[in-house]
Amino acid sequence: MQKQTTAITDSHPIDNILSSLENVIETQKYQYRAKCPVHQKTNSQNRTLSIKEATDGNVLLHCFGGCDYEEVLSAIGLEKKHLFPPETYIANWAYDRDPLKKSPKQLIAELKPSMTYLQILISDIEKNWDQLATVMGLDHRDLHIFNGVASDIREALDD
Repeated sequence: MQKQTTAITDSHPIDNILSSLENVIETQKYQYRAKCPVHQKTNSQNRTLSIKEATDGNVLLHCFGGCDYEEVLSAIGLEKKHLFPPETYIANWAYDRDPLKKSPKQLIAELKPSMTYLQILISDIEKNWDQLATVMGLDHRDLHIFNGVASDIREALDD
């Protein structure tokens, strides 16, 4: 088979792989089948190549005809590095796949006003801890947990 050259874009690895293959169908969410560019003839309609996008953005390839994934990549003009997302994508990969999910940074940004108000309340609680502990039956373990939560909130607000 003649080696193909693929134009690499800044899109997700799965997009580059799928656009380089023939006879692609989606079998399940994030899972595809395609004609293997290594061993299948031009007029073949069989789909012996399985392609899956993992939750971390990596692309998994398996040829049921026995072709090695590196042979498949070579046949479509790609290399092993093209199976993995650039580092800029990795942090938010799962959130990019499911638009209803939000990245931790997005959540923190949206919660900053509420967390700022909570920080004010925490300050008041810290000032009056002894009285509160007596009334509510709290001990030093509770204070330790409370201080940990307060520290986490301060740290999130500082980012």
